[in-house]
Amino acid sequence: PNAGLESVDTVLYDPSPGGSGLLEQIIERWADIRDEALAILESCPAQCETACVECLMRYRNSFAHRFLKRKAALTFWRTEALVEANPIPISMAPQETGSAGTTNPAEARLLSEVRDRSFPEPEKQYEIKNARLWTIPDFYYPPLGVRSGICIYLDGLHSSAHGSSYQRRRDELIRHELEAEGYEVVVIHRSDLDDDHRLDLHFRRLARLLGVQS
Repeated sequence: PNAGLESVDTVLYDPSPGGSGLLEQIIERWADIRDEALAILESCPAQCETACVECLMRYRNSFAHRFLKRKAALTFWRTEALVEANPIPISMAPQETGSAGTTNPAEARLLSEVRDRSFPEPEKQYEIKNARLWTIPDFYYPPLGVRSGICIYLDGLHSSAHGSSYQRRRDELIRHELEAEGYEVVVIHRSDLDDDHRLDLHFRRLARLLGVQS
């Protein structure tokens, strides 16, 4: 909040270690995001007073329904512009480690396991985006047969980003949405990389999904 003013400053940040690249896209396409937000807010078929399933309420954001206010959001988006105030210098950002597009040592280690076991090379930081979903799995295999694809997530990499109940609930909803749309979701915890038995179980499942010998 700004003392004596009816305004607040907004901090845009990316909690992903090494960055996911989404923040830069948001800044570059801010005008497009604003126009899309206004279109959603102005075109509610029910013209509700706060929010409803015709405009803002979705299963994915069910944990935030009580906070949604369509008209207040309209006022904000009609008047607010994005003005850069205090960017965080790039030298303060986490440094990329690993190889081939991985952003942290755990991802690099999992990728090494994939290669050592002669599995196909997965895609890194593949974006899945549609009307209901916007997520970037750590690794992704394209569709095989009738499936939409295989999404691999590494959990437990960043306690502040993924340790809160809010974030855990959000991750759970996104993964349920993926499964509902035909994706296979493989979740590997960071600690599983140090447990040979659990890691073997993950790769046995992945081998079955890919139709390869583990």
